[in-house]
Amino acid sequence: MPPDLMDEVKQLKNLVKEKGKKIKGLERRINELEQYTRMEGLIISGLETKHQTYASTVAGGKEGEDAPPEELQTLEKQVIKFFENIKKYVLKMEETQCQESSNIVTQKLQWLMAEKEKEHWSAEGETI
Repeated sequence: MPPDLMDEVKQLKNLVKEKGKKIKGLERRINELEQYTRMEGLIISGLETKHQTYASTVAGGKEGEDAPPEELQTLEKQVIKFFENIKKYVLKMEETQCQESSNIVTQKLQWLMAEKEKEHWSAEGETI
């Protein structure tokens, strides 16, 4: 290979490396931004829906329209039911955690009181 071609190939290889690094950086940034936008989003899967086929959608000319109102109502009901179930679960967890926390606090208080009592008796020279 002539020297000019070698230099050009090296330049192109370096350019490809630089572009690859830039692409990786941009992909990483896109992932970070997507995670940020999803941070407060909620995806609920498993809802029962009636999907239109591509052919019926194209034939009907209803491009970009939402689902029919009756389907939207059933979806809304499913989501409400989902949140009601979650609320019950979260409240039950909070109740359990409060009970566990109060048990731990009670145990710590009993231990501290026993330690203070030991200190009191040992300060007076008596043994327990």
